Amino acid sequence: HQKVQKLESWSKKANGEVFPIEILVNKGSYFGQSVLIIIERDISERKYAEEELLRREKFFSGLFNTSPLAISMLNAHNEIELVNKGFESLFGYKLEEIQGLEINRFIVPDEEMENEQRKINSPFVEEFQAKRLKKDGKLLDVIVYFVPVIIDNKVEAKFGLYVDVTERERSEETIRKSLKDKELLLAEVHHRVKNNLAVISGLLELQSFSVDDQKVSRALKDSRLRIQSIAQVHEKLYQNENLSEIEVKPYIQELIVSLHKSFKSLTTDIKVNYDIDPVNMIITQAIPCGLLINEIVTNAYKHAFKDRDKGEITISLKSGKDNLILSIKDNGIGLDNMNYSKPGTSLGMKLIRTLSKQLKAESNINSTEGAEFIFSFKHISV
Repeated sequence: HQKVQKLESWSKKANGEVFPIEILVNKGSYFGQSVLIIIERDISERKYAEEELLRREKFFSGLFNTSPLAISMLNAHNEIELVNKGFESLFGYKLEEIQGLEINRFIVPDEEMENEQRKINSPFVEEFQAKRLKKDGKLLDVIVYFVPVIIDNKVEAKFGLYVDVTERERSEETIRKSLKDKELLLAEVHHRVKNNLAVISGLLELQSFSVDDQKVSRALKDSRLRIQSIAQVHEKLYQNENLSEIEVKPYIQELIVSLHKSFKSLTTDIKVNYDIDPVNMIITQAIPCGLLINEIVTNAYKHAFKDRDKGEITISLKSGKDNLILSIKDNGIGLDNMNYSKPGTSLGMKLIRTLSKQLKAESNINSTEGAEFIFSFKHISV
């Protein structure tokens, strides 16, 4: 008994088209005579499928071997079947050294082994950053991708892709350290400025006690309050993690507490109301804004409630689309009765106009049922 013989050849159709065929040859009997049974079969589709598969294999092989990424192909047990030239170059191993070995056993540091086993066995694509060991024992920072190959709901193989980010991590660490050093330096600058302003404030206070002229003494006290307003900005910046801006609401509230203590000898009971949105300000806006509030509230304490038992001051800071509206309003006797708004007669009014210009603010002053100062200016963010 002879096996069926298979041959491949070419045949031609009536229209002249040549196509591949498979020929099956087998011995048999026909009416008692020995014969050869020959069967021809058109295998065009199979040949096309085989050529397409071969083309895809060559494409994959070229991509696999020429990719700049380090790539490993693993079986279902995480053992290495193939690695590309990028892998050999990055980790220093040749395929023949590691073929058949479980990959995590020689490139994953011991302290990361437990966590890595979970990731490599995941049925999903995993992406993460980790440390990996080279053959020479050096550690690399890499981004790792594990891509499972799933056939009929079963993981048949896996690809491990590794992107070396060691130099990038070193550069980022250098930048982070440089930024940290600058932040520490800036914090120290703010701290020293605050301390120096506190010294100046103390000197002005001592000076105000040593002069007999009440007008001069009052001017020194007013200057001290203005300096305290600036010092508080620097204190807030020094205390902040963010050294470029401060939260306005607690700053304003602390500023008013300081002012209130300075006027504790007043017989008028003055209540301060707040309507302040949660807003952060950079230092170049926080200082003139604080000085404006300091100037207006100070003069309200001094002049707005003459011969009254009590009074109210309302401070509002509202945030619009890209601007801020600051309002300081009292229910006192009004600016006309205070002689506070006459040009050239009030240092306070000159300061208010100057500070308003610093903020590039549109200002409006109302003097009906007390006094109200309104400033609208662009909110500059970091």
